[in-house]
Amino acid sequence: MASLRKRGKVWYFRFIDADGNKVERKGATDKRVTEELGRQAENESAKVRAGLIDPRAVAQGAHENRPLSAHLADWHTYLIDKGSTQEHANLTRIIHDGCPS
Repeated sequence: MASLRKRGKVWYFRFIDADGNKVERKGATDKRVTEELGRQAENESAKVRAGLIDPRAVAQGAHENRPLSAHLADWHTYLIDKGSTQEHANLTRIIHDGCPS
């Protein structure tokens, strides 16, 4: 079972993922909702370990639910972190923000 802890008003749950790593995720302000999220995460990890679902499909599903603007913001941060100039990163973001999705 996932372990729970509360920080401020929000509950967090910790579980062991399919690779055997301890992972902590933000839950909700409601303890029962957070318990359910923890159960779902554990069940998904167990299915991946058992070979019932493909771990790539799980990762892809997580990325599909994020908006394009979040991906572009992450890419902008990546460009800055790798040493690109601020001007280049900003220009690249402007060009791709205008692209249809």
